[in-house]
Amino acid sequence: MDTNMPGNCSHITAVNPKSGIRIFPNPFTKSLFVETDNVLTLNEFEVFDLTGRLVYKTTFSKRFEWGGVNHLGDRLSSGVYLVRINHPDGILTSRVFLNPKSD
Repeated sequence: MDTNMPGNCSHITAVNPKSGIRIFPNPFTKSLFVETDNVLTLNEFEVFDLTGRLVYKTTFSKRFEWGGVNHLGDRLSSGVYLVRINHPDGILTSRVFLNPKSD
């Protein structure tokens, strides 16, 4: 791997090829998107803080937009969160970074 290449990475997309699930952008400021190729299945979306506390949970099928809020609708603090998606092929876990809210 050439680490001397010019440029920078503006975001990372987590992809699980087996399940066809994409999580982007990462880091995010306003919204995190989750997409899946399988329209017919219901997926469970969970967000945990780094202490392991569940802060948000919902279900989705094809596409979901999470606005960086908790289950009460309050904006979460900036930082790293763990996203877990339960789907028919298994469980996908990904770290996401919520940037501070832009003015």
